[in-house]
Amino acid sequence: MYLNGPVGINFQTVHRMRSGQYIGALSDDALLAAFSLISHAPLGLLHLDKRLAYTAFNMMLGGSGQQPCIPHRTLTPLETNLFRLLTQELISTAQKVSTLFRSASPHVSQVYSSPAAVDILSKAEWTLCASYYVHIGSQEGFMTLG
Repeated sequence: MYLNGPVGINFQTVHRMRSGQYIGALSDDALLAAFSLISHAPLGLLHLDKRLAYTAFNMMLGGSGQQPCIPHRTLTPLETNLFRLLTQELISTAQKVSTLFRSASPHVSQVYSSPAAVDILSKAEWTLCASYYVHIGSQEGFMTLG
């Protein structure tokens, strides 16, 4: 994927928590993507700080990587596709950095622009949540994989 700027991903920590806790800890306007870990298993979720995502969108479309204006609305179809591509690349990169998601498939099945819209089977199920510190263009923030 061509971003025309620096990207850094550093592993921070892993926490075990309930699925409902993970979803509930995210901001109301969080961007999330559901992906397959292994077939017939619950989906994994990738969360990326919104300012990182919009900076990446700007760079993917040939921009400078400076923080663009972040609208308060749902993602457009173009932004959804860009987030899907970005997520697939971030999962692929995380697989190289950590063995935790080595078996993950970078195929994204669903993109959400709000944690309230995420459909999980049971909020009481346990999940592992890996946190990463991410630097894209001029922005820094966090990404989680759960």
